[in-house]
Amino acid sequence: MRNRAIAVSLAIFGVFGLALAGSISQVRVALAAAEGVSVVARERIVAGRPEGEVVVGDRVILRIRSAAGGLTATQRADSIAQRLQMLLGGGQLTGNDFRVAQVNGQWAVVVGDTVVVTADPYQAALNGTTPQRLATTWRDNLAAAVSTQVAGFRGEQERGSSKVVPIVSLGSGIRVGAAQISGPASNVSQASVVGQVEASFQDVARIRIFVPLRSVTNIQRVPQVNVRAYGDIQL
Repeated sequence: MRNRAIAVSLAIFGVFGLALAGSISQVRVALAAAEGVSVVARERIVAGRPEGEVVVGDRVILRIRSAAGGLTATQRADSIAQRLQMLLGGGQLTGNDFRVAQVNGQWAVVVGDTVVVTADPYQAALNGTTPQRLATTWRDNLAAAVSTQVAGFRGEQERGSSKVVPIVSLGSGIRVGAAQISGPASNVSQASVVGQVEASFQDVARIRIFVPLRSVTNIQRVPQVNVRAYGDIQL
């Protein structure tokens, strides 16, 4: 009986999903666009010479003006961008994690034990500054750009979202269905089912209470999530 209830619930879930696909897909697109931090490398030509730029979001955070170690300026920028993308891929990094330190006698921007970029003396001279000051400028640019991107992503997460989940109801018999829930996106993502509790009042009125839950095995109410619409059937 329980398996049958789950199967019917999934069928109803599909029907409701088609009906609400437009609004739900819009939310997914918005979140996909905001997910993670965008890091790219690009080339620009200055006075006939190629330079490499590393861009976080829409902000240029550093420019590599010369070749070194067998790599062109653009290739060096691309290597830095890939390193940054790998570091930021986990989604836990913030601007405060970037710091300036000396590594093997050279000033660099580091995260933990990973060197993001080294401000060598020649690069500093091309920028008219010292290696330490150049590394500090790059660190500040990185911290500001990453903090802005992360804040924007978290803001998207807190925007309203909705989705359709199964209803599992226990009372006089078994009743299953589907419900549309809504609330902050980060909270809605935690809910996987709506629990329905039925009670009667002096045999006159039937009371139905819907509670968004984390799962059928983890009976914890998900805060700030509400049921907007539902449909069910009697088995």
